[in-house]
Amino acid sequence: MCVREIAKDARIRGHVYRTIADPKGKVKARGLYGKDQAFVPHYLLFLCTNVPIDIDDKGGGTKRRTRILDMPHNFVDCPQAPNERQKESGIEDQFEARNASCFFLMLQVFRILLSAKNTDHVTPIPLDVQEAGAEELAEPWMAKLDEFVFNCLRQTDRVAQASSAAEVRKAFFNACDNLLQEREVKLKLSLKGFHESTQAVKGSLQKTTKRVYSHVFPGSSSAAYVRLTAKGEP
Repeated sequence: MCVREIAKDARIRGHVYRTIADPKGKVKARGLYGKDQAFVPHYLLFLCTNVPIDIDDKGGGTKRRTRILDMPHNFVDCPQAPNERQKESGIEDQFEARNASCFFLMLQVFRILLSAKNTDHVTPIPLDVQEAGAEELAEPWMAKLDEFVFNCLRQTDRVAQASSAAEVRKAFFNACDNLLQEREVKLKLSLKGFHESTQAVKGSLQKTTKRVYSHVFPGSSSAAYVRLTAKGEP
């Protein structure tokens, strides 16, 4: 299934997304005046968009099923910026003839780059292109997140010292000055590289678990657990 040009302010319903794209889920449908029939969908859902997609994903299930393939270039008539390339005139007239080869390429991308991979982004992007694209897609909440990471978060290699994911989301929501709704915070953090997972914690008497974030902090080459700064901590 292929969806093109998602509107900038459109919100994708997470349960619909998962139902279509999840090979373990089932869809119920019926013909006119007929009985319900359950079947397992077999779709590779391909979303093509010029803006970051906004998914109503409270439980994180959609994120676990989604991989991002960045097309780092904008194709324009007169390229100037690092992320711009020369537009091919008349390319739309060739779409129909190229459908079969495009579908074959998508299957290869899924098999080689996406299947059983844990990474969210699967293609490396040149730094100058990445910076140009980030500037073009910048939103006010992103600047707030940069301030929040610098002022309120620290990295730790111990799960016991990490703040819970819920505490981090709540703190960032309070720092956003109403730029985001509370239900959006989880998705926005995910888009900016905050990976949530369940980790075991050793207590004095028994083992417990908690949901924590890991993140690659500026100046670091590897991900670390996230903790909120203590009161008075520099």
